[in-house]
Amino acid sequence: IDKRKQCPSAEFVELFLASTWPDLDSITITDQCKPLFTSEQYYQILQASSSPSLSVPFITTTAAATTVPAGATLLPCERRLYQRNRRSMRRLDVKTAEGILPSTFELLRNLHFETIQKIDLIYCEGNTSQWSIQILTSCPGLESFRAKGIKAQDILQASQQRPWACRGLRELTVFIDMGFQNNGPNRRFTPEELVQCRSIFRLLADLRELHTLDMLTSYAYACDPCNLNYHRDPHHPRHLLVPLPIRLKAGLDLMQNSTKLEKVWFWGGRQYLPKRELNWMVLNWKRLKNLAGGGRIRLGAPKSLEDKYIWAKPLQNWLNELGISTLGTRYEQYAENMSSPEKYEDCCGASDSDDEEGREREAESEAANAQ
Repeated sequence: IDKRKQCPSAEFVELFLASTWPDLDSITITDQCKPLFTSEQYYQILQASSSPSLSVPFITTTAAATTVPAGATLLPCERRLYQRNRRSMRRLDVKTAEGILPSTFELLRNLHFETIQKIDLIYCEGNTSQWSIQILTSCPGLESFRAKGIKAQDILQASQQRPWACRGLRELTVFIDMGFQNNGPNRRFTPEELVQCRSIFRLLADLRELHTLDMLTSYAYACDPCNLNYHRDPHHPRHLLVPLPIRLKAGLDLMQNSTKLEKVWFWGGRQYLPKRELNWMVLNWKRLKNLAGGGRIRLGAPKSLEDKYIWAKPLQNWLNELGISTLGTRYEQYAENMSSPEKYEDCCGASDSDDEEGREREAESEAANAQ
């Protein structure tokens, strides 16, 4: 339902309440600015809804002000929606800047997390890192999960108490922020930080049904996505995000048995992607069809620096020849005051061997022989 198409809202509500569509399996209501329905109409729709697939904006304070009792933490229409929805909910999309009230999330967890198969929070504001952890540890039937981002520390702390329940997950779209401090352009990760990275990869490696691992899409929605000038602002919070490094020394090797992977997207930040890691992916992920990476590069950086990233033509051509698309690969350019070529250094340093070029040639030969 889109307000731009001038939907006759009163007529729709009347038909909906009259059960004109007994086989209705899904309802999507788009309401991002001016409310399409009155508070009472919203209440009636949600009260009557029993659809297992719901994509609704949780009613904003403005739209539902007349129905919120004093001191309430959960809007009545929200409570009715989940209490009346006795059919097992299979899908939940939350597309609203208002986010989900904590009590609403708790109600969802109690009623539907055992059976829900798909959750999309990528357009949802709020404490999505903590919610994401609860989802991953509480939804055994989850097959697809999309969210803005998860803090690595939240993941590691929760994993000490509860393992991930979603062992059948097929699609994971989320940016994992390692959260390392003082992540300047000339700083490498410490051995202790690389141990944390390996712990994250170990959890990902347990998801043996994973077909899609996307840590790039959700990065675009992190930290004020509407600010198009963030690349000119060295103090923008987006620059503090530290991606999970796609490196063997950081734990990539632990995903050797993730053989069902077909699509892998990652945000590299200031990480290079050595040929050895690419060869490892080709050798171990036989079903891989799409590999895309993103990163940041200084405006006017030397060509030799650019060639080390996955968007470089030689790397893309090589992958394409192996039948692996690089569609989706992107990079961001930053103003000169962000970094300088003299100090700019890969956060993981070289790959796992001092003889990097020799190891790359060896791995490339193995990949070619495996084709």
